[in-house]
Order: sequence, then structure tokens, then C-alpha cells
Amino acid sequence: GSTACPFVALALVAEALALKGAIKAAISLNIKDLICCSDSKGLINLITGNTSVIALQEIIHDISVLSSSLSSISFKFIPRLCNTIADRLAKEALFRF
Repeated sequence: GSTACPFVALALVAEALALKGAIKAAISLNIKDLICCSDSKGLINLITGNTSVIALQEIIHDISVLSSSLSSISFKFIPRLCNTIADRLAKEALFRF
């Protein structure tokens, strides 16, 4: 329903911020080549495609700028069933707040 839309956007923002933080951490550790996997198909599509969500434009831009500091970076979708540990940790963190 229409009431789920704000929650979807909020989840995408959280995923994007987590990815941005991970890229920053990789750069600070002097990692030059990075493969970023996410079970958020929407986020991967936003980063790799030509689609846009206004609430995420600044974060996606930041990810793009940070990515240029690396020799190589790729973004890959991984199904949630193949990523159960990370999914559980994310849900636990979400419910703590």
C-alpha cells in the first residue's frame, strides 16, 4: 500500500549510507579494489543504472565521488537468502533504535 513507501525510501537511505560508510572505510584502509555486494536490488540499480530517487541523489553522488578514489569498484546484487548473516545483523541493528 501507499503507507509502505516512506519505509522503502528510509530503508534505501540506510542501505546507501551503510555502503558509503563501507567505501570510506575501505579507502581509509588503503584498499584499492573493491567489490560491494548488497541484497538491495533497488540500491544496486540506482548506483549502476540511470534511475534516480531524489532522497538518495546526494548519497549516490558521494558514493560516486568516493568510488573514483579506488582503482576499481563493482556493485553486485546478492539475494538475501545468500546473505543471511548480514541480513540478520542489519535487522538486529534496525530494531535497536
